[in-house]
Amino acid sequence: MNSIKSKLTALFSRSFNFKSWSISFFVIAFSLIGFIGFINFAINPYRVFPHTHELNKVSRHLLPDRIHHYYQTKHIKPNVIMMGTSRIGLYPPKQLHPYLGGKIYNATLAGSTILEQSAYLEFFIESFTPSTIVWSLDFFSFNPDKAPYPSFSKERLLSAIYLDDYMEAIFSFKTLSKSIKTAKESFFSKVDTEIDQPFTPEQVASNIAHTLNQYATQKDFLYSENFKTPHSIDLNIARVQHIVTLAKKYNVTLILYLSPVYFSHLEMITRTGLGDTYAYWQTSLAKIHPYYNFATINSITKEAMNFRDSSHTVGSIGKLVFGKIFSDENVVTPENFGTFIQKEAH
Repeated sequence: MNSIKSKLTALFSRSFNFKSWSISFFVIAFSLIGFIGFINFAINPYRVFPHTHELNKVSRHLLPDRIHHYYQTKHIKPNVIMMGTSRIGLYPPKQLHPYLGGKIYNATLAGSTILEQSAYLEFFIESFTPSTIVWSLDFFSFNPDKAPYPSFSKERLLSAIYLDDYMEAIFSFKTLSKSIKTAKESFFSKVDTEIDQPFTPEQVASNIAHTLNQYATQKDFLYSENFKTPHSIDLNIARVQHIVTLAKKYNVTLILYLSPVYFSHLEMITRTGLGDTYAYWQTSLAKIHPYYNFATINSITKEAMNFRDSSHTVGSIGKLVFGKIFSDENVVTPENFGTFIQKEAH
């Protein structure tokens, strides 16, 4: 009898200890998760939440721009949205301040397709209706074989709360690491001084050669047999038309321009068999909406040191682009830089 009692006592003791250990484990686990969530929410390194403060003023550790710029634009609700690929991303909003009032936000989507850009613009127009959109159009974005970036999701634009983003922003150990780095850099680091041309002439020449090869040989840019057929871009042209129609409906001023590229970049487009599509692209856009064309061979695009590589100008060229678009007499621009194109011209 005593033996049975002893065994029951031991079994109960082990059961109690296991239960006690399990409770302790879950308390510690949930406390840890809660702590991580609190830190990540408070620091907000990805800017998914609207609050900004001294501990996230330096924001180098961000989610892909498809996510980051989406939330920032939603929170800020700017009067003016700058949209396009990384080419317009090099032009700071302050360059537009002399011409456009209110809050200006550069929602650039690096390497993006017209599908991505138009989806975001449609969401912004219908959500809070900015007064002006400055849209930089790049030929490679119209490549029919170019896939959207993996981080692009139409569901994000259709959902009031896209759970995947919030889970990543709050409960991730990786985000905790980014929170710590963001707080440390915001507290101890000075904001970097704007550097216009970070490369030497030799480095620029090397960068130009590299990007020319990229655009000519990689499917993410221009390389596509399908792209050589002009009407292959009709669907993407229609996406631009949709935004033009939507802008008129909501009384949004839409400013379009073709981004400047190094003159060898234009020669490469013709050399790779895309000349007919390139011409069709420009003609089709003119039928939809007037635009400024800076993607020509001119005194700016023939100077290598105006560029970081064959596809991207240095940031200061943005002043010339916007000065020309807004007819600013205080900004001296070469006469052959930027041509106003409209339907009547064809």
